[in-house]
Amino acid sequence: LKHELAREALKLNKISDSIEISSLADIPASTGLGSSSSYLVGLLMAIHAHRKDYISLQKIAEEACRIEIEILKKGIGKQDQYMAAFGGMTVLEISKNGKVRVRQLRLGSLALEEMIANSPIYFLNKKRDAVEVLQDQDRAMKNSSPGSSQVEESLLQIKEIGLQILKAIEREDFDRYGELMDAHWRNKRKLSPKISYSEVDQLYEFAKQEYRVLGGKIIGAGGGGFLMLYCPDKQKELTQFMHGKGYSRLPYNITFEGTQVVTHVGHPNDLV
Repeated sequence: LKHELAREALKLNKISDSIEISSLADIPASTGLGSSSSYLVGLLMAIHAHRKDYISLQKIAEEACRIEIEILKKGIGKQDQYMAAFGGMTVLEISKNGKVRVRQLRLGSLALEEMIANSPIYFLNKKRDAVEVLQDQDRAMKNSSPGSSQVEESLLQIKEIGLQILKAIEREDFDRYGELMDAHWRNKRKLSPKISYSEVDQLYEFAKQEYRVLGGKIIGAGGGGFLMLYCPDKQKELTQFMHGKGYSRLPYNITFEGTQVVTHVGHPNDLV
C-alpha cells in the first residue's frame, strides 16, 4: 500500500483483510492547512468506528502523532493532529516530554464573526513541502553555537508573541491580534529563507500600506500555500486587489465539533 498514512493507520489497528478507503478534500495537499493530519485523524476515527471501539479525541490525536512523528519520522509538531481532532478555537499546552493539554477558547458569536471577516485567507497558487522547510530551520539551529542562534532567539520570541496573541483574542481585541501577527511573521521569516519569498514579501508590504492590513502570515510552515491577512476596514478592496493578482479568497468558518462520524451509508460498516 503506497499511501503511507493509510497503510500505517491500518497496520497500527491490525486491519489486514479487504477494506476500501475513499477520500475527498476541498483544498489541495501541501498548502499549509494541515490536510495530511486532518486526513489521518478522520481515517483513524472511521477505523475505530468500524471496529466499534470507543476512543477519546485525545487518544485519536495521539495515535495520529505516533504515526506521523514516531513511525514515519516526519519532522513536524503535534498542533495539526490536535486541531483536527478537537476543532474549535483550541489552545494547546505542549510540555517538553510531549504531553499535550487541550482547552477550548470560547468567543461570542459576534466576536467570532468579526475575527473571521477581518482575517481573509488567499491561495498563493504555490505548494510546498512543510517537512523540507522545517528541516532547513532545524539545520540552522543545530549548526549554530549554543545560545547564539538567530533561529532559537526567533522561536523564543514567537512563543512570547503567541502568548500575547492568546490574551488579545481572549479580550476580543482583534486589531491588537493583527498587529501581533505582523511581529510574529517578521520573526518567523528569520527561521529559514524558505519560509517566504520576494513576491509575497512585496505583496504583504503593499497591502499594509494601501489597505491598512495590520498583520498576516503564510499559514503553516511557510514557503507557499495560503496567506492570511488581518484587514479591519477594507476587506472588499483587498480581495479585489488579490483577485487581480490571481490569488483567490478561501471562504472558511470554524467548526466546534472536531473529527466525527457523520453518517452510515448503505452497509452498516460503510462510514463517512
